[in-house]
Amino acid sequence: MKKALLIAAHLTDAVLCAGGTFARLSRDGIQTRWLIVGCENCAPDILAGIRRALGIAEILQSDLANIAAAVASFDPDVVFSHWHGDPDADHRIVGEAVDGCFLAGRGGKAVSRIAMDIDPAMTGLADTAGSLFVPNMFSDIAATIEQKIMALRQLPRATAHLWTEAAVRESAAAWGRQCGLAAVEPLRIVNKVN
Repeated sequence: MKKALLIAAHLTDAVLCAGGTFARLSRDGIQTRWLIVGCENCAPDILAGIRRALGIAEILQSDLANIAAAVASFDPDVVFSHWHGDPDADHRIVGEAVDGCFLAGRGGKAVSRIAMDIDPAMTGLADTAGSLFVPNMFSDIAATIEQKIMALRQLPRATAHLWTEAAVRESAAAWGRQCGLAAVEPLRIVNKVN
């Protein structure tokens, strides 16, 4: 069975960036796991609600020091995490830690590294740092956007990213218009390493 791992600085980031993608992967029979580094919203009822909404097998809490061990123990085929050039320092640090796992090699197994970034249009915040995130992969979430919205409803409203359901839907539709799909999450294939 194929395995997909998402490593994020915060639970909100995981849902906003790739919630629809992971709902689709789970629906398609891929074994899914999330590893959240800064887990301020990780109350058991919140985690359970997000797991149910998206079909995620496990959502675990970790710290930066244990990322490499978490990647090795799950042995994923694909790892999603923040883009190494993310203007948010905590996102960038997590992305760089994940990239470090790849630099160390994966023992001959080919593993894809997918980068994600929060679309400033979803949060209503300006992209003041001039992010250079350029997606080269568009994940079709037309069939799972409602699951993503349900997962977002599980989060407390006082989160770091001031998203609205309408903005999340419009972001997915706007990215979708760029590639001829109804709703997508923009991602970036960073590399595939052995």
